[in-house]
Amino acid sequence: MMMSFETGLAMNFRARFRILLFVVLAMGAVLGLSVLLRGLLTQARADLPGGVVFSENYRLSTVYTGDLVVASPAITLDETARVTGNVSFAGESIMLAGTIAGDLTLLAQHIILDGVTITGNLRLLSDDALINAQIDGTTMIDVDVLHIGEGARFASAPAVCADRVTDDRAEPSPYAPCPPATIDPFRDLIPLRAQLDNPISLSIRNPLTLGLGAGMFTALVALCAALVPARLVTVVRMVRHNPLRCLQLGIVLLALVIGMVSAQIFLLGTITALGVVLLPVSVVGSVAVGLIVLLGVATTAILLGGWLLRKPQPPMIAAAVGGAGIALVLVGVALLPYGQIALVVAVLAISAAGVGAVVYTRAGTSGRAA
Repeated sequence: MMMSFETGLAMNFRARFRILLFVVLAMGAVLGLSVLLRGLLTQARADLPGGVVFSENYRLSTVYTGDLVVASPAITLDETARVTGNVSFAGESIMLAGTIAGDLTLLAQHIILDGVTITGNLRLLSDDALINAQIDGTTMIDVDVLHIGEGARFASAPAVCADRVTDDRAEPSPYAPCPPATIDPFRDLIPLRAQLDNPISLSIRNPLTLGLGAGMFTALVALCAALVPARLVTVVRMVRHNPLRCLQLGIVLLALVIGMVSAQIFLLGTITALGVVLLPVSVVGSVAVGLIVLLGVATTAILLGGWLLRKPQPPMIAAAVGGAGIALVLVGVALLPYGQIALVVAVLAISAAGVGAVVYTRAGTSGRAA
């Protein structure tokens, strides 16, 4: 009897060790996949037509021939840099030195031109800018705060649109009138700059961020299964019994939720008073929908985990294994273009059948067959 107990304990330990190993390997696969896809996406975006480059931190210290378009939070041109061609930069912080043999168009929050020589025209749109450069062409500047250094040289009077200007030149030249429409030169850069504001577009592609996010997702799904295992078993049975009806109901409910959220946003933008009055109801409803979607994702994770393990397991273990598998899928989706939108769609699609089953079974409190 003692030998049988010890044998069973050893088998149970080996089974749990294999499950733990699978989860650890899945997390490693998340990190590896994020590194691989991140490199492939960076290379693909660097080869876009027109020389458009997306980067987390762009720095140039050598000679570049041809037109150059860069979108990056931080852009730096060193003193040794030389670009022969027209240059367009969109970012958050831009610091330029060196030489640009062509036109220069800049769109950023903070811009510093210190020691750079521009043989063409300068077009600049920013919150604040320091210009201590030589511009051989025409100059158009649209900023809130402008600081012109003592070494700044303009071939013609710069057109300046600014709330506050500090000019350190010994003999400041007069400024040209502010143009009536200064947005046109930056029309092509505005969409590029907007992509940098997407929280997924650059920062979330960090492998560590992706790994931590996938781990938190897996842990949350497993915790959900640990807290309400009996209810989730009922929901899983419902999906297995009638998957098509659960999926149909889930899609209808999620579409209804999207419509209600859109209506709330519309009310806040048009009939603000009514939108504010209904806002508490929307918040409570959003929390309820979030919990239902979480149960739906946990249901899918249990089904996937059971399929991967090939034998019955406690809901928490099946949810952890299935959650790791779902996390792999979501990592790949997050790295796609427009990843933020694709990620939301993927989560809704993964949870749709589970959401329908949660509603059918009243969150697992009713075991009725649909």
